[in-house]
Amino acid sequence: MGTTATSPLDRLFPAMDVARLELLARIASLYYEEALTQEEIARRTGYSRSMISRLLSEARRQGVVEIRVHHPFARRPDLEERLQQHLGLAMVRVLDDAGLSYHLMLRRLGALAARTVEELLHEGMTVGISWGTALAELVHALRPRPLGDVLVVQIIGALGTADPNIDGPELARRLAHTLNGRYKILPAPLVVDSEETQQRLLRDRRVQGVLSHVDTMDIALVGVGTVEPEKSSIVRSGYLTPEQLGEIT
Repeated sequence: MGTTATSPLDRLFPAMDVARLELLARIASLYYEEALTQEEIARRTGYSRSMISRLLSEARRQGVVEIRVHHPFARRPDLEERLQQHLGLAMVRVLDDAGLSYHLMLRRLGALAARTVEELLHEGMTVGISWGTALAELVHALRPRPLGDVLVVQIIGALGTADPNIDGPELARRLAHTLNGRYKILPAPLVVDSEETQQRLLRDRRVQGVLSHVDTMDIALVGVGTVEPEKSSIVRSGYLTPEQLGEIT
């Protein structure tokens, strides 16, 4: 029983005439690789401009041309749309973290958030900031922008963690420096050991002075945390045990 050998071209385009394929490839090369306009291709080849347009469409449809858009940050538009509709949000950005290590994911998440925040910044605004590793990456990724009369406010008490680079006071200072603005530190810890201490702090005029800016904030930069204990800043700082984190999540 005999068999007929097939070429790689036949396997890719089993139903296409070779001469037609060569024509599509030639037109596509002139347009995509040599950057000629459709009018210029028409003059060079003798075809009409409308024929060139149809040939380019056919080249894409038949797979002779493949177009890929390389986004600087791969995102999940399907999840963005679902979250936006379900929660009634004005803007949603979801990073596609497929295949990324945790640390690389954090860096890209911070960069994506920074580009989004940069679109919202303007002179005379008040920016609130909390704490956390993702926010630290955001602040690090922001490009220096000397805005006028910007106030950065720490809106959540300090962790007092061994890593001050992710704590509220340091993030507020760094963000204000990046924006050439002023900053105010909340003189209180994140967690206290009694309700009495909490109430005393809330009555403190320095604490009240900082918190008075909360109602007039234009943007609040707040991390949502993680449910994985080994990656949780609040677990590493000793405020919660892994078991306690599991109970509240």
